Amino acid sequence: MEAASYFQSFLPRYVRNDPELLTAFGLAAEQRSAPTGGILADATDEFVLERIASAKRGLQELRSLDESRTRGDESISKQILGWYLQTIAEGEPYCWHSYPVHSRGGLSDLFLSGISQQFPLLMIQGHPLYTRQDAFDYVSRLHAVTEKFEQVETALLERERRGLPAPALVLRKAIEAMESVVALPERDHPLLVNFRHKASLIKDLSEAERTALAQMVAAAMTESVYPAYGRLVRFCRELLTRAPDSCSLSRRRGGADYYGYLLKKYTTVTTSPEELHNTARREVERISEELRAHLGAAELRGALRSTASTDSEDALLEQAERCIQRASGYLGRLVHKAIAKPVKVSPMIAHLQAFAGQGYYEQPSCLTGGYGVFHLNVSKVRPNSETLQTLTAHETIPGHHLQAVYTYERSPSLPAFRSVLPFDGYCEGWAVYAERLLAELGFYEGDARGELGRLQSDMQRSVRLLLDTGIHHHGWGAAQAAHTVREMVGDPEWLPEEIERVCIQPAQGAAYKCGELALLDLRERARTARGAEFDLRTFHHEVLEIGPCPLPLLEQVIGGGGGAQ
Repeated sequence: MEAASYFQSFLPRYVRNDPELLTAFGLAAEQRSAPTGGILADATDEFVLERIASAKRGLQELRSLDESRTRGDESISKQILGWYLQTIAEGEPYCWHSYPVHSRGGLSDLFLSGISQQFPLLMIQGHPLYTRQDAFDYVSRLHAVTEKFEQVETALLERERRGLPAPALVLRKAIEAMESVVALPERDHPLLVNFRHKASLIKDLSEAERTALAQMVAAAMTESVYPAYGRLVRFCRELLTRAPDSCSLSRRRGGADYYGYLLKKYTTVTTSPEELHNTARREVERISEELRAHLGAAELRGALRSTASTDSEDALLEQAERCIQRASGYLGRLVHKAIAKPVKVSPMIAHLQAFAGQGYYEQPSCLTGGYGVFHLNVSKVRPNSETLQTLTAHETIPGHHLQAVYTYERSPSLPAFRSVLPFDGYCEGWAVYAERLLAELGFYEGDARGELGRLQSDMQRSVRLLLDTGIHHHGWGAAQAAHTVREMVGDPEWLPEEIERVCIQPAQGAAYKCGELALLDLRERARTARGAEFDLRTFHHEVLEIGPCPLPLLEQVIGGGGGAQ
């Protein structure tokens, strides 16, 4: 098979037995015709093992492609896909190390992980509602959660049997998160509200059919969703009575190797955990010095606590919109082209707010009406917060939205997998790098609070890396982790949540600082190699044109001189 044909057909074939990934990747037509009926993916370890076997078959197919006829973008595509499939295959020894329930959302591309939080996101942000069949599939998916959560219970028991039970903290936070999903009555629940709104736009439904389908959704909530969550909560409470206290992977059987695997998977670099830990310490010390210079030594220990006011939610959303507008004025100094796709700010779904960070970004798609969407956690970010501008820069412009628009605009000429495969080192690294870019361009001149907010955010990402490696490599407990950070930087208000985050999702948080530092290093080497010909906008164009990829490949393609061709 020709490389171009193989790459274009790969993604639908690879995930054809996983209706949830078909949904997440925007492959609605393939989802409707999936062999599994387009409902929900299995939550079984056998399903995961089959995905790994599929990745191994994909690697064999890749190797059979004619290398001499693979050039330019096709060569980059081959390396991206090869890296991704190799990472999936290398995960085989760690299938039973994951936590099938936890309190953080996001669709997993391999292990059974956080399923109870993924389900509402799948339905509200992923499930297409354009046709009559889509509406009936929505109802079917709600009913299917019963069987899926029974499979989750089996997976949890299997991990316990293998001596790899979920830690107590993971279970406690998962229970809290699941209880929040079903805390509202069905008439007010986002799953029903979302359906009513989107079904009202389906042209081939009559008003009577919309009403009947909404009643079916409400019935599915009462008959299936609420009972399934209730049973899983009770099951997790029973597991909690015998769960281990330690969350450190280094204290679990095979955990050190698993942590090394996760670090490579998320950061895409091969730096050792000890090197990353030392890097984190240096970054914390560097930022502390900058904060002292900004505030004076006497104020440093209190600088990482918010001084925000308490205005309305509407005021916060309006301020975020103004932050986007202000940052957009700097785009001409960052890239060569204008941004064709707009971004809007929306409050985060209520039941996610207690268990999510300050916000997350949803890239443009037919499901968002072509917009990028910044889902702002209105319960954790207060109006006039000094960190709001930096948070908005991270999630929108010049962060995730700018990067996503580049990928979106190139997507018609690239294989589908180039738009959807997860590379956190690149994506989160770019967003943190983007925060610094604004400061380098003088964005915060005359805005002392804004610069303070940027330094606070930079400190948070550095402490996150310190905690991640401290807990999972050095074996810190939560108390030791908190004491170490407080000795270094005082008592930031986000510290307890950061400790929970790295316990629940090992290694993922390391991608932010690792990616930023890799991009800064690549930029400086490009600047040295190109000398007077170095242009910042051209460098950014090269990085963004490639799109999400492993950081070593980005370095290889851009290098210190010639850039992407």
